[in-house]
Amino acid sequence: MERVRLFYNNLNIKPKKLLENYLIYLGFYVEEIVYGTRESDVESFADIWLIDDDYMSDQEFSFDPEKDEKAIIIFMGIWKMYNSRLPYVLNYDSDVSDEKFLKQITKMLLSIRENRYLDIDNLWFDADINKKDILSFCKLYCKYQIGPASLCAKNLYSGENIFRMASNRYIRFINQLENVTDLNKDFAVIKYSLLYAKYEYDLICKNNSYYLMYPVEELLKEADDLRMFYEDTEQIHILCAEILFHLKNDWTSAANIMLDGCLEECAYSHYRRGMVYYQYTKEYVKAKDELLLAVRYKKDYVKARYLLGVIYAYQGRYIKAVRELEKIIDILEPKFYRKIYNPGERKIMQTSLKILHLLYEDYLKNQDSTKRISRLEQRIQEQGSSNKFLELIWPEQDNELADDEPITMPKQYKYV
Repeated sequence: MERVRLFYNNLNIKPKKLLENYLIYLGFYVEEIVYGTRESDVESFADIWLIDDDYMSDQEFSFDPEKDEKAIIIFMGIWKMYNSRLPYVLNYDSDVSDEKFLKQITKMLLSIRENRYLDIDNLWFDADINKKDILSFCKLYCKYQIGPASLCAKNLYSGENIFRMASNRYIRFINQLENVTDLNKDFAVIKYSLLYAKYEYDLICKNNSYYLMYPVEELLKEADDLRMFYEDTEQIHILCAEILFHLKNDWTSAANIMLDGCLEECAYSHYRRGMVYYQYTKEYVKAKDELLLAVRYKKDYVKARYLLGVIYAYQGRYIKAVRELEKIIDILEPKFYRKIYNPGERKIMQTSLKILHLLYEDYLKNQDSTKRISRLEQRIQEQGSSNKFLELIWPEQDNELADDEPITMPKQYKYV
C-alpha cells in the first residue's frame, strides 16, 4: 500500500494543505489523522506529524519507537527540535519557500524508500524511480504554484481571475512534465503526476464552464493502465474513479472502483460511495453505512457528517441528525473565529446551522438551542466572506510567470 499518515490539528492550513496536495501528486493516498481518529490497519509508507500549538493542545505528542525509520516530524511556531536522535526532523518556518520545504520532504521520502522493501507492484517502489527527476518535478510543481492553484481553483467556481491564473500555470506545468516523460518513458511516478495534472485541469475547466482540454477516454485509458500494473497504489484507483465521476459522469463505475480491496480503509472512498447512494440511487441506509465508515477513518470529515445529518433528519432520527450537525459546528467554528475557512466550509457551516435551527425550533422544541444557533448564524452572516484562506495558501497569486514559455490554447478552449 502507498499511503502516508498525516497527523495534524485541523486549524493548520499551511503547510498541511500544501503538503497533502503535494503528496497526492506524488501518488500517495493521504490518511488524515486528526485528534480522536483511529488509524487504519494498513501499513503506511511514511508517517508525518505536524507539531504546533494547536496540535499540542489537543494531545500529548508521542509515537511508536518501532516506526522511527519512517517518521517525519515537522515542528512549527515555537516548537523546535535540535540534535534529535530521529532521522527525519524538520523545523518549519512560515517564511521558508514552498520549494525548499517540499524538497526537504521529498528527500526524506526518497531516503525512507531506500530503506524499505522493494515491491514492483507499488508506484514508489518501481525500479525505474529517479531521484533527479523527482526533485525536478518538485521544482516545477513549486515554480508554477500548482498546490495553491489546485486548492483555490479546483473545488468550487473560482471566478475568472483565479481561473485564468490557474490555467496559465497548469498548461505550462503539464508541458514541462511531458518533456520529462519524453526523456524517461518508464518513470511511472511522473506519468501518474502528469495524468493527475491533466485530470485536475479538466476538472477546473468544467467547474468554470469551459470545455475540457484533454479527451476523457484517453485519460481514463492511461489511468486504467496504471491501475492494472500498480494494484496496491490507492491513489491511482481513486484517480480512475474521479475521472469517471467528475469528467465522464459515470457515477456507477466510479462507485464500483471505490470497492477495490486496497480502498477498504480509505475515508474518501467511503464518502464517495455514500454520496452516490445518497444523491443518485437514493439508497439512504447504504449511504449512511458508508458515511459512518468515512467519519470512522477521518473524524473531521465535515462533508460526510453533513450528509449523515441530512439522512438522519430525513429518516426522522432528529437527535442523531443534531448530533452530527453539531459536530460540524464544533469542527468549523474555531476556523471562523480565525477567518481561515475556505468557501466550501463556509457553505457547509451556513447550511448546517440552517438545518439545526429548523430541527431545534420545529421538531425538538428546544428554545435555548434555537437561540444559540440563531446567534451563531448572525455572527457568521455579519462576518461575511474572508480572503484569509486564499492569502495563506496562495500569497503570491498575483506574481506573473515568465514570458519565455509561450502556451498554445486549444480550439475547444471556450465557454460552453
